[in-house]
Amino acid sequence: FDDRNLKVTRVSAVNGWELSDEMVNEICGPYSKRVTKGHYGCLLSHLSILKDAYSRGFEIIWICEDDIEFVKDYRSISRLLETLSSIDPDWDIFYTDIKPRILQNGNIIHYSHPYNYDHRPDQIVDPEKYQNRQHFVDAELMKIHLRTGTTSMIISQKGMEKIFNYFSHVYVWNPIDNELHFIP
Repeated sequence: FDDRNLKVTRVSAVNGWELSDEMVNEICGPYSKRVTKGHYGCLLSHLSILKDAYSRGFEIIWICEDDIEFVKDYRSISRLLETLSSIDPDWDIFYTDIKPRILQNGNIIHYSHPYNYDHRPDQIVDPEKYQNRQHFVDAELMKIHLRTGTTSMIISQKGMEKIFNYFSHVYVWNPIDNELHFIP
């Protein structure tokens, strides 16, 4: 960020591995523990950022996890957000990365996770929406119905409110990246 003259606010993550079993049980409620403590920490970290940003009145925020990599000029994001806002003024989340990635044998591999939607038991979901996971709405923008990864995403104020309100009223079923797409 310093190399690009970007001013950031660094937020220490919640270490999910330090959560007590009682806390995890409270987060899961009636559901069995389906994810790792690291996933719970990731969720709580994102929610604390969203709650703070929303309460401070931010119109949009850019959340970057510590493993973000800049592969193109970040300044194109402003133009892309303008285009997105003209196409869909009510957008919630804008992912700045194309595909999630993993580190494998010292190399970064971009991949499309073969994800089968797994919505919470008390949720009615249209499976057709999640089978057609993405389509282009512009030469440079795709609408994504389902994906994994929260490495770099921009969230609108309306999106912050929706996400925080949703997780304030449900028990944890999936990791945050899988659950985001089921928020009404």
